[in-house]
Amino acid sequence: MAIEDDLPRLILCPLLENYSAAIGNDVLSTQYTNGPPRLRLNNVGAPHQISVTFRHKAVHHDYIWQFWELYKVKPFAMRLIIKGTTMQWYKCWFNGMPQDTVLGGNVFEFSCGLIVKPIPVDLELAATFVYLYEQTGGDISGFTNALEKLVNEDLPDALGSLNA
Repeated sequence: MAIEDDLPRLILCPLLENYSAAIGNDVLSTQYTNGPPRLRLNNVGAPHQISVTFRHKAVHHDYIWQFWELYKVKPFAMRLIIKGTTMQWYKCWFNGMPQDTVLGGNVFEFSCGLIVKPIPVDLELAATFVYLYEQTGGDISGFTNALEKLVNEDLPDALGSLNA
């Protein structure tokens, strides 16, 4: 079951230009007088703190204010880009009062803070990605292009007229 299946969804997406995320830190550091600090996992899944801004027309402005009124103390799902390059659904909570700005011409801005539950990290996938990145000298597209050629060209050529 995906996160967005059991939570109300905020369907508007924030501006990427005003996006700032404080990634949750789950590493505890103990500094000693001599030598490097001792680092260990304190907890898993420390929440992120995000500031987002929405810029939109009047109908969307009414929607986001009503959404905030309904879910200002309840969790909801929202699409965000955190620790990566693709938009994903996250479980979020509003953090504090939003700020409202009228830009004129029937355009508005709604800025708010969010507390965001992190998506669990797949350590095996992370290790594979780092390995491929190092093996390809940072050009992973070379590896994925080789797989694409294998599946889309070499395999059909090998099968010949089997109509696979």
